[in-house]
Amino acid sequence: MENKKRDLERQQRELENKQIQMDKLAMDMQEKNDQLQLDVKNFLMENYDGKYDFIMAYTTTVPTILLANPKLEITYQVLDALNTAYLQNKSSKK
Repeated sequence: MENKKRDLERQQRELENKQIQMDKLAMDMQEKNDQLQLDVKNFLMENYDGKYDFIMAYTTTVPTILLANPKLEITYQVLDALNTAYLQNKSSKK
């Protein structure tokens, strides 16, 4: 019985160590991905800024805009329009 208990404790420690290693690997991979994205963005800005309105990385799972012309930014206009429509819809329901 005592041997089983020690064996289970050893297995638990091994699992915990493996989880720590996996967490560290995931953090290392995230750091490398973040640095890669930064390097690509810096390269694009140095070499292609102003030449294109958009540079996209397209995949079927996560299409991404790598570089965009800030003059084409319309987020605040869209938010204003959405808020106006929401307020009009809300007041018409009263």
